[in-house]
Amino acid sequence: MKKIEFKELDSREIGKRIELLEKNNDTNDSQVADLLNVSQQAAWKWRKGLSMPSTQNTVYLAELFDTSCDYILIGKNLDQES
Repeated sequence: MKKIEFKELDSREIGKRIELLEKNNDTNDSQVADLLNVSQQAAWKWRKGLSMPSTQNTVYLAELFDTSCDYILIGKNLDQES
């Protein structure tokens, strides 16, 4: 059986990844907020690492930016081996 390394979620690191995804996709908090039907303040707080998106919004962000929830939450790409 494979040993699992648990990582604590860090809202600042999640925010950095969201900011990078926004930059790489030429989008901003306002556009993300509109697409996910959340306030612009909520999207801004995610990007700044002041709060974390809900599970559902993390899934939506992953879909929006064509990435995985693993990448958003812990920085692990799908093609990375554990």
